[in-house]
Amino acid sequence: VGENLTLIVVTLFPLFDDNVSANNEAVLPRKKVAEMLEWLANREDICPYFREVPFLPYAEDLRDVRNILLQKGINIDDVRLLSQHTGSHDGVDDAIELQSKFHARMNMLLHLVTSHENKNVRRVVIQHMTNLIKANRDLFQCLIVNEELASMHFLTVVHDPSSDKGRQSKG
Repeated sequence: VGENLTLIVVTLFPLFDDNVSANNEAVLPRKKVAEMLEWLANREDICPYFREVPFLPYAEDLRDVRNILLQKGINIDDVRLLSQHTGSHDGVDDAIELQSKFHARMNMLLHLVTSHENKNVRRVVIQHMTNLIKANRDLFQCLIVNEELASMHFLTVVHDPSSDKGRQSKG
């Protein structure tokens, strides 16, 4: 279970979607899943694998899971963690570290969006990415500027296939 925890948790994201929560049929499965996640978070052999879970949906059902993880030193709420630091960088090292964490988080979420076959999971992850960007606008701006600067170091050459035809007919 430990090595597959991320896959298991991510697959359960759609259960905690706001649209699903309005459905009375989803109440019992949500509670059962929350109980299962609490049980897993309390297991010392499984708990470290929660560090690899990209995020937990913001649902009241998962409040106890978050609290258990926080008590064990695992803060899975990166949106709130980063947004507390946004705009108040004490030093260059802190700013670079936050930018690096933000970049890594966005890359991981992008990988989830592009690789997961379940459209509901992709939708929940995209919503989380939107919240992450909104909460960390200055970090997102730095990411965009850095990507633009990095791309300026490369020369793009467009190959004209018609020029090859001329060479082939001469030879």
